[in-house]
Amino acid sequence: MATTEYFSEVVEVSNDKQDKSGNTYRTIRVQATPAVSRTNPFTKQEEVCPGTSRTFTVNSWQGGVDSPWNHIFNMPAGTPVLGTQVKLDVQPYEIDGKTFTTATILVPDTEDSPTWTRSLDTVLRWDNFTPAGSFVPPINVIEETATEEVTEALEV
Repeated sequence: MATTEYFSEVVEVSNDKQDKSGNTYRTIRVQATPAVSRTNPFTKQEEVCPGTSRTFTVNSWQGGVDSPWNHIFNMPAGTPVLGTQVKLDVQPYEIDGKTFTTATILVPDTEDSPTWTRSLDTVLRWDNFTPAGSFVPPINVIEETATEEVTEALEV
């Protein structure tokens, strides 16, 4: 049996910016690296295997806006943060004319936390994603990006 944990850290912080309402925010890049622990079938020893990192860009406000990432506003690059990468099926959405039905999000929490469901719900609302089909947290974490769904117009 394998388990996956994510080690996340702040990798870049922008200078202060102002939104349309005059609130101060920063764009922060957070890198999530999966580490899978498993039992080697030959040696029966526990092993930790690193996976491919993924970087997420989030906005963090100093105040005035209720972002799920405000707690990292003052964190410098190199600071570890809670962050679990999650891929889930969502209602279709478009980016640059392409339709997608999955999304990969970064949730500022861990799946074994009692606040996991609330944290996941907050990020889904903030990122404006609506889960599709059955959805019972916690969901499996994986390290892939969203996949494109090709849509074609039917001629009548």
